[in-house]
Amino acid sequence: MIINGPIHPKSWAYNQKMNSSNYNPTLALSIFQNEGFIKKEALLEENGQPVTLNLLIDERNHHLLQIGKIIRQQLQEIGIIIQFHFFSDDKELSKIIYTKNSKFQCYLFPFNTVPSEPDRS
Repeated sequence: MIINGPIHPKSWAYNQKMNSSNYNPTLALSIFQNEGFIKKEALLEENGQPVTLNLLIDERNHHLLQIGKIIRQQLQEIGIIIQFHFFSDDKELSKIIYTKNSKFQCYLFPFNTVPSEPDRS
């Protein structure tokens, strides 16, 4: 199954008319550079600092780790550093992401937690 966005195709919120994009690291890098980012050697920098994303991954799901490795590989192609951090349960995840000034920009979670219908209660 190919997923072209953040919404699972079996979700009630999925939009089949959404435009998909092809993988294009050259275009991605040019967008960053047009916004003032600079590529020095192999790293993308903003204000002299390497661009780094902290990615939270559920350590109970080995598929998510594989997805994280693909994301890291693709972003490294344009000079973005991805640092993996792991959580072991939903309570720990909530504590991490709802902490004031959390250092995490993104996290991976399985789509099987997405309800097929909206909660209308």
